[in-house]
Amino acid sequence: MDIEHLHTDILANLSSDLIAKAHLLDTLNPRWSTDETGYLRLDGRMYVPEANDLCLCVLRYKNDHPLSGHFGQNHTLELIRREYTWCQAPTISTLLLGATPTKKGTSPTGEEFST
Repeated sequence: MDIEHLHTDILANLSSDLIAKAHLLDTLNPRWSTDETGYLRLDGRMYVPEANDLCLCVLRYKNDHPLSGHFGQNHTLELIRREYTWCQAPTISTLLLGATPTKKGTSPTGEEFST
C-alpha cells in the first residue's frame, strides 16, 4: 500500500469513527485540530480511525518501507509516533501475530489501555 492510498483510507473512515466524530468539530480542545486537507490531528499527528485494519496498515507501511530500514520494534514505533496516533493502540505483536490482547500498555498518545 502506498502512502496516498493509506491516507485516502484514513480520511474516508474518519466519519465512521466515534472518537473522530467527537473531535472533528471540536474547537474547544487545542490538542485536536483538522488540517486543510481534512485529516484529524491530535497534537499535530494524524489520527488513525479504528476501521479496516488501518492501524495495521500504518504499521506495515512504516515497517516495510524500503527507506525505513529494519531497526527493530522500538524504532518502528518511534517512526509511527512521529506522524500518527490512535487511541486504542495495540502492540506490534498483537497486530502482526493476531495475538489476543492480555496486558496493559500505552497508546502512541500516552493513554493507558489493556491489550
